[in-house]
Amino acid sequence: MIRKIVLGIFILAIILFLMPWIEVSCAGVPIMSTSGFDMVTGSYNVPTDYTNNTPQSEIFAILALIAAVVGLIACIIRHKIAFFTRVISGIAGIVFLIALKLKIDKDIFSQSEGMLQVNYLIGYWLTIIAFVAAIVVSLIRKGRHSH
Repeated sequence: MIRKIVLGIFILAIILFLMPWIEVSCAGVPIMSTSGFDMVTGSYNVPTDYTNNTPQSEIFAILALIAAVVGLIACIIRHKIAFFTRVISGIAGIVFLIALKLKIDKDIFSQSEGMLQVNYLIGYWLTIIAFVAAIVVSLIRKGRHSH
């Protein structure tokens, strides 16, 4: 039962890649927003007036999505290693999303000379929460099996 809950959480994490993740603004005026999926595919547009950068796929977004897919697959298989894989996938997803945030903050600040601000939207935060939930529920399941 709990394995199915974790499966649902990883599916939710993947779906959350479709929600808005970041919004870039200049002097408080939003100039663009993008989803996690847009960051994976590099299909977002940063106005060229503000940066000298062309959009590209963000490696940490790709790795976070891969972590969610690996966690999902680990929920489908029944093997001792699957528990560890689910937990490691959740941890990896969180680490990759934090690395993505640090990279974006650095890139936007350095390329725009501080003119632009980045706001992280609900999709980004919910994706992190989904990874945390996958870890917690997996550990609850392991705790029940150790008694």
